[in-house]
Amino acid sequence: MFILTIERGSKSEIVRLFISPFIDVRMGSIMQLVWHYLKLYSRLGDRTDHEPVAIALPDLAGMLFCTERNVKLIVRKMTEAGWIDWIPGRGRGNSSRLVFLRSADEVVLEEAKSIAGKGRLAEALEMMRVEEMGEAQRQQFLRWMSGYFCYSVETDERRELDILRLPVYKAVDTLDPGYVFYAFDTHLVKQLFDTLFKYENDRVIPHLAYSWEESENGLAWSVRLRKGVRFHNGEEMTAEHVKRSFERLKRVGSPHTWQLDHIHDIDIAGRYKLVFHLRTRNVLFLEMLCFSPSSIVYTPAFENDAFIETLSAENRVDEAMTLLGTGPFRLARRTDRVISLEANDNYFKGRPHLDRVDLWLLPESMERTMEVPKGAGSPMEINHPTTIEIPEEDNGSRTVHSVELGRSLITCNLSRPGPLQDKKLRYAIDVCLDRERMTAELGDNRLGAALGLMFNGEGLTTDVVITGRSVAERLALAKQWVAESSYDGETLGIFLCRKQSADAFWVRDRLVEIGVKAEVVNYSVREMTQPSVIAAADMILYEICMDVPTEPSWVELYELSISFVRAHMSPQLVEATGHDMRMLLAETDSAERMRLFRRIEERLIAERQVLPMLRKMQSMVHDDNIKGASFNSLGWADLPNIWFD
Repeated sequence: MFILTIERGSKSEIVRLFISPFIDVRMGSIMQLVWHYLKLYSRLGDRTDHEPVAIALPDLAGMLFCTERNVKLIVRKMTEAGWIDWIPGRGRGNSSRLVFLRSADEVVLEEAKSIAGKGRLAEALEMMRVEEMGEAQRQQFLRWMSGYFCYSVETDERRELDILRLPVYKAVDTLDPGYVFYAFDTHLVKQLFDTLFKYENDRVIPHLAYSWEESENGLAWSVRLRKGVRFHNGEEMTAEHVKRSFERLKRVGSPHTWQLDHIHDIDIAGRYKLVFHLRTRNVLFLEMLCFSPSSIVYTPAFENDAFIETLSAENRVDEAMTLLGTGPFRLARRTDRVISLEANDNYFKGRPHLDRVDLWLLPESMERTMEVPKGAGSPMEINHPTTIEIPEEDNGSRTVHSVELGRSLITCNLSRPGPLQDKKLRYAIDVCLDRERMTAELGDNRLGAALGLMFNGEGLTTDVVITGRSVAERLALAKQWVAESSYDGETLGIFLCRKQSADAFWVRDRLVEIGVKAEVVNYSVREMTQPSVIAAADMILYEICMDVPTEPSWVELYELSISFVRAHMSPQLVEATGHDMRMLLAETDSAERMRLFRRIEERLIAERQVLPMLRKMQSMVHDDNIKGASFNSLGWADLPNIWFD
């Protein structure tokens, strides 16, 4: 609400002006003009039959809370826009006549399209929510919007540009490899940066490096780099850049410094050769070099130790805008609403087929708003975590890829005092959470109970869920354990990122059924990685999806400082896990390593420090003329491989 003082002759009048929710004072005159039109249209009635309305300028000024001078300007602009006809009254006592040429919803639809075309998508979608907008026009706008998110060919002075625009209902925390934590952020980092090696088809393959050699004792790894690989600024990558990239992780306080704990030193043995010296043997060292945090970055000259010390933790994340990579795309633009990736013409593995990818970052709350009618839809949608239903009539022209990817879990915070230190309470919580019931009631992309973190119950001896019992029996057992525990009515905080809200509220309701108070606490993606937030949670509900789907990702789950599993371990669990990790990383027998991984997981589940929840599915839908679309390990499409027929 705005309070305006309007001068009327010799008097001043206080007017309380309620602005429509889609109006922002920064949006410019056209948005204000739309609001004025809606105001007049609502006051003077539905007159789309071009019936003239007799009205005087002072009356219009009163309706719009402005001076007669300003109302003349407003009338002129509406006339020029083709919304009204204005016939001035001639002579004293003759009223002017106003003719509405467009309905209110037509004007809103037209302007929403104009605003969306300029990239202000959130504002355009908000306009669709005004009361004057009819359902038919809303559906028409969504059909039009689905055409905006599409493949298009645009021409500049030199060439044709293949451009893909995609809506993404996720926030981006960081594009800095040193801080990356979430799957979508990691996916974007992979478009901008490269690692020395990659993990494909269950094996390590060369990437920025073309060869490696391990010493007999496993403590030295010699790596040779490709020649001619260039950063996005044109500078050639050398061994010096590689060394500085790893040193930077520690210098900027990266949570991924656990990877450096194994490295004693890095020697530069030539312009394109370096040697990693390890403190202890690590049989998974090459796989760890495949991780996105191990990406090679071009560090600006001003990023020295003194500069780093001046940065707050918040600013360090934003500093990613100054970094350059060698990846298939370069970062051309980043705002709160859009990330534009432009093809790297000199990419050493071959230029991407697309010239530009525009990722529009829309609020998660708009995901349902953007659902379009049958027969309409973006030519490519990556739906996470919601499954996509394709109308039967579209099956001949659209392709659906679905894959089981990741699983949800709850961590119980045993790192600090609280009611969850009582194991009976943790057992009660686990028993009351019937995963199959949860799957049936919430549906969507939920596939059923997850019987483990990595092994899905294979090789595990601990009963993760109580099978063969009815819902009533499970509840009775859970209530009994709550009564036998030391729980004294405390409220448990279930922390999560907003995307998991439906699951969290379902969990909360089950806890209430057994007499345990709980509240759901939502945080942004950035807030959830803050150590203080992680430490304050009683429980955290989230999904895991692996950057490199192999053993080092499991190591990361237990070693990363901001891993919720790691952060919520009790001191005893930290010690036991660390002991097994040291044995595991020195073990050359893969079967023995699997046994140790199972032992770690089984211990955490037996203690109910981790409660595996549900298996999740990811879906990708695209028109058949989109080629090369396939899932990567993070559940997103590999953008460099996409092209259009």
